Amino acid sequence: MSLPDLCEKRLTVNFDNAMVRCFSGVDQNDFPPGKLTREVYELAVHHLHTAFAFVGHQEDLMTAYAVLSRQYGWQAIQTLPYVNVGTVRPIETERSEVLAAIQHYNRWDYLLYGEILKRFPLEGLPFTDFKSPRRNLVERRTGRERRSGMTGVVSGRDS
Repeated sequence: MSLPDLCEKRLTVNFDNAMVRCFSGVDQNDFPPGKLTREVYELAVHHLHTAFAFVGHQEDLMTAYAVLSRQYGWQAIQTLPYVNVGTVRPIETERSEVLAAIQHYNRWDYLLYGEILKRFPLEGLPFTDFKSPRRNLVERRTGRERRSGMTGVVSGRDS
């Protein structure tokens, strides 16, 4: 089954605005594939602005990793390994069809990504001020951190 067909069939939430689902915290039982609303998107944007001190970008994963390494005192490695890299590359017409399907069936994710870029632009990294008026990146009281399922996304909010 092709990716556009998979998106169209709406068999799983994994291909239906997954980023908005992660940021909003909604349950797939309440919002099955194809059923997200503007209100859910707005909740994701609200959480972006109130619960996240840093959002790293997949497009510049090494920079996000370096920022988090510095913040947490990790022993940074020179480069992150590439994993799950396929060897089959689609021809240009297939590629454009796939991108069109992804954008069509994930419109809320595209809008959220625009908001993420406004708040955490790719240019200007690395961020150095993790102490925001909202909260520290890591709760000092509990010493705990929460991570979403997205790479490079960390929330300093209480669970």
